[in-house]
Amino acid sequence: MRKVLLAASMISAMSMFATGQNNDPFSTHLTWFEMGGHFTNCRPVESECLPFTSPIVVTDIAEVTIEHDGEVMLRADNLRVEDFGSVWDLEMDFKRTHLPKGQTYTVSIKPGSLALEDDPGVTNDLIELSYSIPEWIDMTLREPQPDKEYKELQRVEFYVSEPCKIAEDGNSKLQIYMEDALVLELPIAVKEDDWNLFTVYYDMKYMPIGLKKGVKYTLVLPQGAISSIHRDDIVNEEQRYELVGWSQSGIDAVEVAGDSDDSRPTVDMMGRSVKQTLPGRIYIRAGEKFVAR
Repeated sequence: MRKVLLAASMISAMSMFATGQNNDPFSTHLTWFEMGGHFTNCRPVESECLPFTSPIVVTDIAEVTIEHDGEVMLRADNLRVEDFGSVWDLEMDFKRTHLPKGQTYTVSIKPGSLALEDDPGVTNDLIELSYSIPEWIDMTLREPQPDKEYKELQRVEFYVSEPCKIAEDGNSKLQIYMEDALVLELPIAVKEDDWNLFTVYYDMKYMPIGLKKGVKYTLVLPQGAISSIHRDDIVNEEQRYELVGWSQSGIDAVEVAGDSDDSRPTVDMMGRSVKQTLPGRIYIRAGEKFVAR
């Protein structure tokens, strides 16, 4: 049977590539995507597409499966081709399913499932494409840089290349240790910067933490603080980073406001510089929280 090479359409840097299929006439790239525009493997398998750059048709014996270790996990119940002019998408509908995390799966397009539209006698050999569902959400500390020394800590920021949210049942607070003693817990927030970029952060711009020279500080984001927006069982691993203080001024002496309206605190009860304090307002530690009076 004649073989014609169909070039693949590069849809995204998140594409998963076919392996061992360089001589296949229907060699291609497979792209998994969320309809909202976020590229992620954490979302449930539902409606997937396989783009080609030549017109194709689905044959009567077409079969597409998702397999793991030779076991069929899902079978496409509807196959069709969408014509977009320069790209022809093989649309594959599966039963909406969250496959087990931390595993690699194979999308298997059985031989003879596809044919060239202008030459139906040219069909595909077996096409197998693999992709993995992560076990953990990957995170990278962006600010501050852990290999530098700091006089004060203004912002803590993690890069996450996965649509994420604050975990409902997790400890979603940034912990700050001073010489291995927990001194502060701060609530974190999540924001979407772009279609595939999320940031987990705590902003201390208006009340930075002074870091004493020579003292080791450890930033800890506990395991399970955030989760994928698609499934609660894919969370972050514990993130732990060490910083060394560099401020010449110590934070041992804590000053508080007196009775005069002109007297204001210069630092809070954790030794943090107070830059915007109202007259007569002081901060008192209550358990693990700070309250204003």
